[in-house]
Amino acid sequence: MIGDRKRFISHEWPRDPHGQVLPEPPPKGVRTANNIPWGHTMDDFYWIRRLPDSDVKPIWTRSMLDEFGENFGDEPTVTRVEPCRLRPWPLLKVPNDDSLFGLVDEIKVYHVDRNLTTKSETDAKDDDKGSPKSEEFVPVIQADDIASDAMSVENINVERKASDIQSLPTGSKGVLSPPPLLTGVIKMENEALKGDQSLFLSSLLRDLTQKERPETDNFIQVCFTSACSYRDLTKKQRTVSPKVHRSSSVFSGSNCNDSKRRNCYPCLITNYETIQKLEERIPDEYFPDTLLVNDPSSATISGFSMPDRRPCSLIVRYKRVWPKLERDGKPATLFNNDLDCRSAFHWTPTKEERYAASASRRIATLNLSGAPRLGKGSHSVVLKAALHLPTPLTTQTGDPCVSVAAKLALINCADRELLENEGRIYDAFPEHLQESYCGYNLVDPMDHPVPVGACVPKFFGYYVPVQEGREATDDDFCCYDYDYSPPPRVKEVRSPILLLEECGTPIEPEQFSEDERSECFSLVLRLHHADFVQNSLYARNILRQPGPLTVRPSERSLKTPSFRIIDFGRGAFGPWYIERKLEVQGGRPGPPTVPTREEMTKLKEAETDRKLEAKKAMAIGWHDENMKYETRKAMGTMVVDYRL
Repeated sequence: MIGDRKRFISHEWPRDPHGQVLPEPPPKGVRTANNIPWGHTMDDFYWIRRLPDSDVKPIWTRSMLDEFGENFGDEPTVTRVEPCRLRPWPLLKVPNDDSLFGLVDEIKVYHVDRNLTTKSETDAKDDDKGSPKSEEFVPVIQADDIASDAMSVENINVERKASDIQSLPTGSKGVLSPPPLLTGVIKMENEALKGDQSLFLSSLLRDLTQKERPETDNFIQVCFTSACSYRDLTKKQRTVSPKVHRSSSVFSGSNCNDSKRRNCYPCLITNYETIQKLEERIPDEYFPDTLLVNDPSSATISGFSMPDRRPCSLIVRYKRVWPKLERDGKPATLFNNDLDCRSAFHWTPTKEERYAASASRRIATLNLSGAPRLGKGSHSVVLKAALHLPTPLTTQTGDPCVSVAAKLALINCADRELLENEGRIYDAFPEHLQESYCGYNLVDPMDHPVPVGACVPKFFGYYVPVQEGREATDDDFCCYDYDYSPPPRVKEVRSPILLLEECGTPIEPEQFSEDERSECFSLVLRLHHADFVQNSLYARNILRQPGPLTVRPSERSLKTPSFRIIDFGRGAFGPWYIERKLEVQGGRPGPPTVPTREEMTKLKEAETDRKLEAKKAMAIGWHDENMKYETRKAMGTMVVDYRL
């Protein structure tokens, strides 16, 4: 629709008839972390004449005008307001922790009910030790706001009171979490198998931490979507007598074949329709180092379907490459610094190092069993996966499983290179591109404010498979495009995994209002302002979901949408692009003269400097041209028209 814009500037700042020309550059004023002028409301933006009698009128914010100091019209003073980061509706939490994550939007004010039951000091001390309480306050939860389980949950009183959920101070130690839920899994028919299930998981995890795998490794499909942690599994394992281990045919591996193993236990399946979506940043101290992937359908196999391929029922170990964290230099996570390191457990730790490693390494599990497809391109596929958060990180409902988007590369080496480049780009993104702020930005060359939403999805890590048996070589990858007759030497090489925030469905700009199209276009401009180029800008690579994300999921609507730009496999970052261009060698040979050694040295140094400067200027020009081309392409895609 045309002419339905609601975001426009209606105020003009009066100038002194004898005033001077506006300074260049203009006053900085209040800006968001992206260094773009910011205003808290639409009334904070003003037209101002460059000269008192000029028709050229740039746009300034009220904070810029206050710094300029020319108040000819005696406009009333206003309180200086700083931009606030908008937090998504809280999902993550750590028991007995008052961290900033897990809190509602910081600019909202919620009424706290004074009648809430709080714990006494004695209970608080006991709670830190992990002892159970006889009397606990269980917050009521709206059923539409959390991912309910397909099974029935006993001894949990869930009431539908929207007012109560707002009154809960979610980050307070005085409010306990509800009992853990087995969210997203189908309840086992035989309750007696639960103990055996934990015993099986503990045995499997023990085998995964060993350097060498047993020969009979083909266990059943396991979905780590229950609320049990590694600590719980270890405790349960110690309580089981060794006689059960020796007599059980399930764990021996020699008394039953693969089909019998798969029938020993029921298959746990994630309910992807009800699982909660992760929209918050994972704190660095809880960011996964190792990813255990349940991939029974071989979705991570980036190769051809081999005739001798057996159904994969193993838990495949992955390691984090990006983002780089401060703890990556420590022995417990040292393997993360090397992209080609073959094993997460390649070193032989001492007793002290083993204890430190178990305390500091964060292990998460990813379930790809039955994962629905979110999208597919020419080089990759995106699945909706269930991520079991590292201990002790969990959710407000007690369920440690959340939904993320898992991007996998397809067949060729080029596919893997694009996915690796995308992982590098996401690691290079500044934090403000993945965060939302209150108020509005004035993004050049737009002549009206736009909301300061996140530009790209949140980044949950880039992980590569750990080759335990041997080091992967170039011969393991099929480099022949569209060649469906690979040589027999091509083996099963697993794709890296890129974990991102799930952000909705592709946009349809023709059905958008002017404000919505302008908001999408502003994301591209803000991306360029941060010196990034997407290089594959199509409507399918811009997603929309109901918003705003600061409210509970049941209150979100497409009338207040949230947009994100995706698919950075071909993306470029300005400094990297220029550096890569400078590494390209070449040039014409010098004149056919015979200079002296000193002259040759001077000529070579001067020629090298000239070449570097010329290459740098050329690379900067190419990068700027790429931005201009993408901007013009975005204007056509979003059906907007601005004077560049």
